[in-house]
Amino acid sequence: MKLTGDRELTKDCITQLLLRLWDKRASLPKVVNVRAYLVTCLRNELISEKRGQQSRMLNHSMFSTEAESAELPYEERLIKSQHEKAIQDRLKMAFTHLTDRQKELLQLKYYEGLDYNEIASLCNIKKRTAYNIIQTALHILKVHFLENEQQPGKGLARLIKYLPLLF
Repeated sequence: MKLTGDRELTKDCITQLLLRLWDKRASLPKVVNVRAYLVTCLRNELISEKRGQQSRMLNHSMFSTEAESAELPYEERLIKSQHEKAIQDRLKMAFTHLTDRQKELLQLKYYEGLDYNEIASLCNIKKRTAYNIIQTALHILKVHFLENEQQPGKGLARLIKYLPLLF
């Protein structure tokens, strides 16, 4: 429940985990600490399910955007496409100023949708370190992305909006 906040999802994942363990009971390794093994398996199942949900929601939102753009006149779609391409190119250029670690944590945060606790445990770092690395990376991106920005107030929100397109 701490990972998801959704009681029904947690119940479904427990059921799926028990079914999967039953199906693979013959090939499972000997376990010394059964409770820890089950908790770890459940955590992995929950994380996997959350990622799947986020992926489905991203695909749905992309489909919705495509459906909206299908209704636009050709010229407007072309202009919108060119504008988004220009933003994406500027973002890619700004992205070259980041370290590999910063890129990795940004991908985990904005593409895979993990929170800071999950990122910290996955990367074997402290939550505060993950937060600091991501904030520093966003600052670097903001500085380089907004160099030629015409709408200064909306830059960071737009920057974060386009981050998933990079990965």
